[in-house]
Amino acid sequence: MLRKTGIIDQKMDRYTEEGRKPIQQHMDDRKESLYSRGITAKQVKLVIFRTTRARKLAGIEMLKDVTSFVIEKAISELRESGLSAKTLNDTLASVKQFCKWLRANGRVFGNPIDHLHGFNTVVDRRHDRRALSDDKIKRLLIATENVRKLQGCTGS
Repeated sequence: MLRKTGIIDQKMDRYTEEGRKPIQQHMDDRKESLYSRGITAKQVKLVIFRTTRARKLAGIEMLKDVTSFVIEKAISELRESGLSAKTLNDTLASVKQFCKWLRANGRVFGNPIDHLHGFNTVVDRRHDRRALSDDKIKRLLIATENVRKLQGCTGS
């Protein structure tokens, strides 16, 4: 009766129900969602690996455990282990995407880590990128000139 009259919000009931599920069940559902969207197996594996690593470091077992503090602490531990700012940003992005997906699918009321920001990758360059020299471009073109197909790709 209370639900029919709107006194008890059905959305809040759903959040409570979803909150009782282990985080791994939500992660498995997220994985299936990625596959259903046509994301490659390699990319899905990478996103799930990043999210799982952060989840385990943060000690997250249930949705209620997902807080900005525990995610920041997990990212900090990864940083102390020597990972680059780019890798840390990619990990944070994977966790944020997971939380955004939880919100979009009605599993949580809000995104608790939406406000977290990544690191400045400019000050933590591990591999400086540069343009190929004219000589290297010429050698590359010569080397690939007669290759018909490599790893499923043609040269045209």
